[in-house]
Amino acid sequence: MIGRITQRRYDDFKSSIDDLLSQYREMFSIPVITDWKDYEFFYKERMKGMGLELRAMIDESSSVFVDEFGRNPLLEAKKKVFFILVKEIFRLSNRKAAYLLPLLGIGKEISYKTVERLYSDPLVIMILNNLFLNSLKRQEVSLLCLIVVFDQTW
Repeated sequence: MIGRITQRRYDDFKSSIDDLLSQYREMFSIPVITDWKDYEFFYKERMKGMGLELRAMIDESSSVFVDEFGRNPLLEAKKKVFFILVKEIFRLSNRKAAYLLPLLGIGKEISYKTVERLYSDPLVIMILNNLFLNSLKRQEVSLLCLIVVFDQTW
């Protein structure tokens, strides 16, 4: 049983969240750059290897073979995940993202409604979950910290 949330439990939770956020900011925050030349340089450097690194991480996170029933999907699960991540990185709408497929080397034409449905695909959810956990391991973020935070919220 969860019980009532008292002011003391809330204060303990809030202080632990603040500590966790400050540790995260110290370790992983990207410095805010106000000089546009430096900003362009760092942005270009981050984007250079993004596609290759992202595809490698998706391959590592999707090492499960699932035999799907019904008609063949328009896109493989790995391509769906890559497409969703690129869409979110560039903050595109579903319509603009659907038009972007040929530019990403994916020859299929899909509608914006299909882009919406990608978010509810169980394989996509599984791969994204694995990708999240693998990226935490790479960044050496303690999963225990996340468990403690989630445990305190419940």
